[in-house]
Amino acid sequence: MSTGKFLGFVAIAISLYILWQIRQVLLLAFLAIALATVINRLVQLLQKFKIKRGIAVTISVILVLALFVGFIAIIVPSIIDQWQQLVNIESDILTPLVMKNQVSLLPAITLLSQVTFAIFFGALGLFLALPIIIVAQVWLKELLVKDILNHWENPRQNSNSNFSDARENQANKYS
Repeated sequence: MSTGKFLGFVAIAISLYILWQIRQVLLLAFLAIALATVINRLVQLLQKFKIKRGIAVTISVILVLALFVGFIAIIVPSIIDQWQQLVNIESDILTPLVMKNQVSLLPAITLLSQVTFAIFFGALGLFLALPIIIVAQVWLKELLVKDILNHWENPRQNSNSNFSDARENQANKYS
């Protein structure tokens, strides 16, 4: 890779980083330009009807704000209602089934952990309940089952091995 290509790559990377850092400002500027264009078109249309520019600007701004508020008043309540239904379906049905099949976490534990964490820690607790419970489950399995319980001797193995040793000793004794 030549020095010129490397410097070009670094310049593009720096430019993309700067654009990413100021993305909110760029979005606001784009929105301002779009709204100014819409209001200007409305003002020009109203001026064709012999309305003074100051009054036309006032009417245009009021009309755009009324459209925006009307849009929010019509659309947002139905979106919130549908979102709540989706969240209820997801948290009541889908999450326990997925946790049971994929992580072997019982549905009752899933719902109980979500409710408990939501009560004590709010929305963040609801969001983090399942990952924390899954990590705790894996940790307990690793600690208890693999580290502690795995080192206990199985009494059946010892008695079977003693029994087979005794049979071998008897067989050797008679041969």
